[in-house]
Amino acid sequence: MLAGCSPAVPTPAGPIATVGLNPSLTPSTLAPTPTPVPSEGSPGPILQTLIPTPDPTQSLPTPITATIDLTGPTAFRTVTSAVALGGAIWVSQYQHVGAWLVRIDPVSGMITLTRPLPSTIAPAELAAGSDGSLWVATVPGATGGEATPNGTVARIDPASGAVVAQVQLPIQGEIAPSSGVVWVPAGSKLQRLDAATLKVTGSFPAAGQPATQCALSVTQSAATSTAFYLDPDSGDVTATIDLGVDGRLLGNDPVEGADSCWALVGPPAGGDPATTGSTLAEFGLENRMVLTGQSPPFRGDVRFAAGTFWLVVNGTMTAIDPLTLAPLGPTWLLPPDVTDLSSWTLLGAGGTLWWVGSSEALRVGIAIPPTEAVGRIASRPWAGSFVPAAAAFSDLDHGILVGATGNRAGAGVVATTSDGGHTWSARLLDTPPLYGLSTHGSLAIASVTCRIDAPADCQTALIRGVDGGATWTASKDTGLDHAELTSSSLAWATYNPTISYAGFASSRDGGSTWKRYPSPCPRGFPIFEPTGISFPTATDGWLSCDGGGAGGSSAKALYRTTDGGRTWKTLFVQSLGAGGVPSGPANDLLLGGDSALIDFLADGTGWISTGDGLFVTHDGGLAWSLVGFDDGAGGLQIDAMDFLSSNDGAVLATDLTASANQISLERTTDAGASWVILTSWTVGN
Repeated sequence: MLAGCSPAVPTPAGPIATVGLNPSLTPSTLAPTPTPVPSEGSPGPILQTLIPTPDPTQSLPTPITATIDLTGPTAFRTVTSAVALGGAIWVSQYQHVGAWLVRIDPVSGMITLTRPLPSTIAPAELAAGSDGSLWVATVPGATGGEATPNGTVARIDPASGAVVAQVQLPIQGEIAPSSGVVWVPAGSKLQRLDAATLKVTGSFPAAGQPATQCALSVTQSAATSTAFYLDPDSGDVTATIDLGVDGRLLGNDPVEGADSCWALVGPPAGGDPATTGSTLAEFGLENRMVLTGQSPPFRGDVRFAAGTFWLVVNGTMTAIDPLTLAPLGPTWLLPPDVTDLSSWTLLGAGGTLWWVGSSEALRVGIAIPPTEAVGRIASRPWAGSFVPAAAAFSDLDHGILVGATGNRAGAGVVATTSDGGHTWSARLLDTPPLYGLSTHGSLAIASVTCRIDAPADCQTALIRGVDGGATWTASKDTGLDHAELTSSSLAWATYNPTISYAGFASSRDGGSTWKRYPSPCPRGFPIFEPTGISFPTATDGWLSCDGGGAGGSSAKALYRTTDGGRTWKTLFVQSLGAGGVPSGPANDLLLGGDSALIDFLADGTGWISTGDGLFVTHDGGLAWSLVGFDDGAGGLQIDAMDFLSSNDGAVLATDLTASANQISLERTTDAGASWVILTSWTVGN
């Protein structure tokens, strides 16, 4: 269940160069909040109580549903590497001076391609790029194949298995391809290879094994493993992470993608095997790499396959949640042939799970846990009543609505429409109530509020959907609110965990991680806090502030930026004529009501809602005029609004004057001259 209520955690004053894994941390003190932890004391966990290991006698035998002989026609070929890519299993074979590429269809359990590789790439090591590219390189230290002064890196066409480009250069380790770049280790330096031209475009003095989980890093293996995160342009070290004995990076987050990644952190050097073990640690990339979560201690190995973490210990394997280590299904006995784990690779492809060894590949009949079990928010269809709180549309037909089963109470509800908002299909989420929403294409970000009975230190949070509102994941940042999506990657939000600590935040990865900045809201009394943010482009944005008030009026301020939030211009400040905040340039027309919601287009057309109605501007926020939703008594409350163009928009409004509140979703297609009710709800006061 999403914890929308967590204690305030101050944002660090600046970046930290070293991330250590505090051995004394426990699950309760490691809430997944992106706060850097200084490297102090011994790296890795010192175990007080080990998580119990599975009992093989209580485990289920693993069914083998397919077995593939990988020794070739001579029965002497040996598997040198295996990767999963594009829904297939790819294997490299080696025999004497030759190398071969093999593709396995995971569903049929058949070999669909066998192709010889150039003799300069024997033995061969496969590597899969995050962009779907397939690469092969000479195994470091190989003596077989055609003698060359350097190794060979080659790009493979996944359709035919043919080498489409290759280059010879020094190789002393496994290559690490990413989008548009291949990183090649060469002893004391790291080479950057352009993926299209295969030309070396950079060389850094960085020894170690490169990886691209979250960001570029190199790992040096000695008594302990240390990962150095590098700036991909300069090669400068931006963070150092001690992974303990035999620690290693595992894979990118199965839910959030490349913006979050996991590592197996081994015990500290010299630790007593009877009392030490390992943990799983999650890292997130902000301006520097930071520790965002850590599991309880355990003993055993962990493999990452099919978007799932698998604990392998005592001859068993179990799908686990990486943060809690909770099992996500039964514990299975390893196949009888899988004995020496160092020679076996666990892979997932086509909805199946495979163990690939030096001479064979085994498809195991183990159900892969659904993605929800590894971090997504649980949900189920909902036909009951709910209180809507916000709506957003991607076009005139398709939209998302969020709310809760009660008024700031109960569970969150998400509903979708494909007929312009006339009918809705709802799902109940395992979250507190939802009340804010922004969409861009199939991506959506919703705000999670605190229930009316929540503790006083409860904070808002955000959840993120990537498929039009069908499934959702929780953000690890708390205190964020009023999210606004500019594109599929750029997002903005406000934050206000405490009255004196408020501002705005930006995200460059679609709302997965956030960087916070101070707000331009007025200082002094009354105390202003940001209440709305709107960025129709990457550089042009508006921020509204509210200073509270009385008698049906509220102090307000509005600011504009044209440089992506670096500087802000004051459009108006209205402070009710009291306190130390200047009251001009003022806009008395917008004084009424409480906190202001805003929505702007790139041409400077924008809307602001107050308790006195809905107002529009056509000059970027200087001059305003009333559009509607003004009953003269403050009985109409605009809960949310979303405008697709200067003519087309939707408003969710509540009539507070009725014996039971009437909430209506209304649309205009003529710039507010007329409104049509799409759906209405009756909610008790």
